[in-house]
Amino acid sequence: MIHISNNFVSSSVHANLIAALSREADQQKVIVPIRDRSQRGINEESCSGVSFEYIDFNNAFIKYFPLFKVMFLSLKCYFIFRSFYKFREQRSEKLSVVAHNFWSDGMLAFVNSFFFPMRYVLVVRNTDVNYFIAKLPHYRWLMRRAIRRSEGLVFVSKSHFQRFETRWPGMLRCARKVEVVPNAISDWWLDNLLDQPLARSKQACFVGRFDKNKNLVNLVKAAVIVHRAMPDFRLVVAGGERSDFLSATGLSSVPEFVDIAGKLAREDVLKIYRSSRVFAMPSFTETFGLVYLEALSQGCAVICSSGEGIDGMWDEPFIRAVNPKSVNDLARMMIELINAYPKGIPESWSSVEIGKFEWNRVAERYLEFFA
Repeated sequence: MIHISNNFVSSSVHANLIAALSREADQQKVIVPIRDRSQRGINEESCSGVSFEYIDFNNAFIKYFPLFKVMFLSLKCYFIFRSFYKFREQRSEKLSVVAHNFWSDGMLAFVNSFFFPMRYVLVVRNTDVNYFIAKLPHYRWLMRRAIRRSEGLVFVSKSHFQRFETRWPGMLRCARKVEVVPNAISDWWLDNLLDQPLARSKQACFVGRFDKNKNLVNLVKAAVIVHRAMPDFRLVVAGGERSDFLSATGLSSVPEFVDIAGKLAREDVLKIYRSSRVFAMPSFTETFGLVYLEALSQGCAVICSSGEGIDGMWDEPFIRAVNPKSVNDLARMMIELINAYPKGIPESWSSVEIGKFEWNRVAERYLEFFA
């Protein structure tokens, strides 16, 4: 099986899926376009027995012309496909290809499918729904052809599937098969599922990159409102340093009720989840957000963004979706959840529901496309 993964080095999610697939299918090869040679080898350690091919690409001009970029990288991929196909023992079988991003990777598979016999699956992510498909209407005719030629579409997020279905139903009808296959969490989190209620202080937490998309600005503004209503309220943020926090929020100083935990090992992140009543990450865009599942696994109520991430997966009072631009709604939900779950969410729910998110199950669902 061949994987094309444009953002393999920026997220461990792809490595986890490939590692799970390598236990089910032999000869896993990953094609990774990178912008800098220093990115070689990132996230490889979890993929034993998997081979990697890196494509160096950092052209400041061509990246503004999506189709030119596709053709350039498709040519680079052509030689990798040719080499792989040439030395295959059973050439009568078609290549199985997973394009981990609908546009950035899927179009490379589509172009090369005219030169090599292959079956490919297209994975639709946040950047596809919010940028490429939404903002490149003049290329949708090409996207439709790529979908028709594929084995089908995988949506990581149910909310993204629903938005795709509403906005581009014609494109969806082109697919032979459509599945929503959420990402999983690591076995470590599943082995450490919370199994008993814990008393928690009036604390909310955030775990993630300190960047504009994660919307720390509005989270902190909402936290100010919560702190006025609850003087003993605290907000713990992990994933960056003080300078990153100030840059992301535009503040000149850290509010006294905010604790910046920095970049932490998962054992320390677990402690933060278990000491918090609410996990809030009101990202503007989010493919799925494994941190939501990690927080739920440790008893946190969760606030996500409407139409993004895990929104629509469950109908539970302790999982709330909010307009990320509405500071007042975010503050109101934080107050409600803090008051409602002093000992966390029901552990009986999280042990059953979060326990389903195993990478082996995810791998099996991907393999069904090639059965």
